Amino acid sequence: MTKLDRLSRSVAFIATLMDSKGFDLAIADMPGANRLTLHVLAAAAEHQRHMIGERTRHALAAAKARGVRLGNPEQAKINRVKAAARAQALRPHIERCIKAGRTSSSAIATDLNARGIAAPNGAQASCHNRGKRVGSVA
Repeated sequence: MTKLDRLSRSVAFIATLMDSKGFDLAIADMPGANRLTLHVLAAAAEHQRHMIGERTRHALAAAKARGVRLGNPEQAKINRVKAAARAQALRPHIERCIKAGRTSSSAIATDLNARGIAAPNGAQASCHNRGKRVGSVA
């Protein structure tokens, strides 16, 4: 590695890596660094990670207090329209499943896949909320 903090900013990860068998950790910028030095550098990198996160949180809170809207509102509108259109297109298929007694997310995903209806990303439909039942279609 050229810089330790590019590998990880976690002391635990670096320590585990150094303890693993058949693996020697060497840093190009410090070829003579021993285990103690690497632990100290890993601790400094982890502290730096926490400080970056804290500064980011404070900056976002300050921006919010100033009324700055983050994100892309136009893209959010486009995404909402696409999601609504997708929901309307899926509505008849989901209602058919419900009428047939297939109300679990898994059963509906299986039905959509059997009919060749892909997820928005082109992959097969999947069930992320296993065990939940479909109450109604909006």
